[in-house]
Amino acid sequence: MRAVLDPLPSALDGVVVQIHETLAPQLVVENRTARTLEILDDRGRAFIRIGPDGVEGDHGASAWFLTLSKAQVPIPASAQEPDAPARWRTVSHDPTWGWFDPRVHSGVVDDHHAAAPAAAPAAAPRAPRTHFEIPVRMDGQPARLSGRFIAKQVLPGRYEARLAAESRLPDGVSLTVVQGNPPALMLRNTGAQAVTVLGLDDEPYLRIGPDGVDANVVSNTWRQYGRGRVDAGVVSGAAAGEPQWQRVSSQPLYTWLEPRAEVDLARAPPAGTRRVTASRWHLALRHGDRRYPVQGRTDWIPDAAVAHAH
Repeated sequence: MRAVLDPLPSALDGVVVQIHETLAPQLVVENRTARTLEILDDRGRAFIRIGPDGVEGDHGASAWFLTLSKAQVPIPASAQEPDAPARWRTVSHDPTWGWFDPRVHSGVVDDHHAAAPAAAPAAAPRAPRTHFEIPVRMDGQPARLSGRFIAKQVLPGRYEARLAAESRLPDGVSLTVVQGNPPALMLRNTGAQAVTVLGLDDEPYLRIGPDGVDANVVSNTWRQYGRGRVDAGVVSGAAAGEPQWQRVSSQPLYTWLEPRAEVDLARAPPAGTRRVTASRWHLALRHGDRRYPVQGRTDWIPDAAVAHAH
């Protein structure tokens, strides 16, 4: 099943809402209006605020931690009580945020977001949901995000991502594609100088050198797609655009999910019985003063038996 959004209510004019299919359905909201959008949990408590000054998360709300990642994130004791005091913290200076909201899970997949006590009896299996609703407030005015679940068409075959032959890499640097949707990229640097991976906004994202890997923790790409989604770190007062590096590995290689190489299933050519290019993608590396563009493509490859039959 996949989640599809309904048209937004007029109260949310100017707001952009998307659902990205990554490790799980991920809601992504951009609010560049002058108003503040609040995302509410099922009890009506706001746990995300997206407004002119960026994004704030309520670290006193359990929903904040339950939506950070598809993987389960421990809830601090200070956020386990429903009426715990609010602890708002700035998590982005850009008014865009993505989160894994359990309400956009159809119920066909496992749901680890239930807050039932460990001693509670096992719940009876639930029927898959057909629609979803997420309450919000726009400058105090109630509204909602809503949508429905539709069945995905499953055909025998796979998506295969690959680097273009014309991509050139710095000496000592290798880049490997790990298949998936989105695929992952593994970069190894055996050279003498670090190479920087540029993020979605062309900002420094990862710095991979012979002595280890640093992540720019104020990078939008790191906060939305890197380990920053799980670490729930707070963006400190770094100047806009100034990298804030943090060591994440002592090895000269790193693997990351690459959202630019993800196939948008809603816009890609139909996955059928013939091989077809589903998407073309690109990113860039920086090595010293030189920029290295990296090109790639993702093809739909039907199973041999299906292709032969047609």
